Amino acid sequence: MTDLTMTSYRARRTELRDRLRNATDDHRRACVRQEAGEAAADAVAAARALVTTVEERLLGLDTAWAEAEREARAVVRAADRFERGGALARIGHRVADRDAAAAKIEQAMKPLKAAIAAFNRANEQIIAEARPHAKRFGDGGLGDFRGTVFPSPPAEQAIIGGLLHDAGLRLDGIDLHQAWLDLQDGGLADAVRRRGARILAEASVILPDGEEEQEEEQAA
Repeated sequence: MTDLTMTSYRARRTELRDRLRNATDDHRRACVRQEAGEAAADAVAAARALVTTVEERLLGLDTAWAEAEREARAVVRAADRFERGGALARIGHRVADRDAAAAKIEQAMKPLKAAIAAFNRANEQIIAEARPHAKRFGDGGLGDFRGTVFPSPPAEQAIIGGLLHDAGLRLDGIDLHQAWLDLQDGGLADAVRRRGARILAEASVILPDGEEEQEEEQAA
């Protein structure tokens, strides 16, 4: 890799441009003197050779700088490909973490579902125990009691929702009935796996492995 820097390139180019300007002026003056019979052809040739030498050095410098820029871009692209490849691998690991967590959530929901069912059964059993003895209060008596056991809105269920919210579950704006219908299509783990496949597919687009860039670089 060349040792050229932007500063050294600009300094050397300025120097060579000045030398080329001076050499061109000397060559022009030599040509004029030759036409006036005051200079020999050798002097003109020497002046022209100096112009050519400086032009070639200037061309070499520009070529070297272009190569330095190409090498620098290649280094940056290689580092970028490495970082993006690592990021894509880490995203894959996190997708696997999502799958594992979804499986744990489904397992955790089984005892939660059983506990909620037991809670509701206990409420129904409370009403069943009270029903035969509530007749003396008329039809409204049992209804008022049922309202205490099953308040509207359901206070205890709201607290359960609060526990889920505290655990990080966000239900704002979710159609729970549609969510229940979606659940019938395979459950949480399947839904998370499908979403994970989409995440990986989109990540591979926004975080390519750099092979296409490498091919373009080689073609250039």
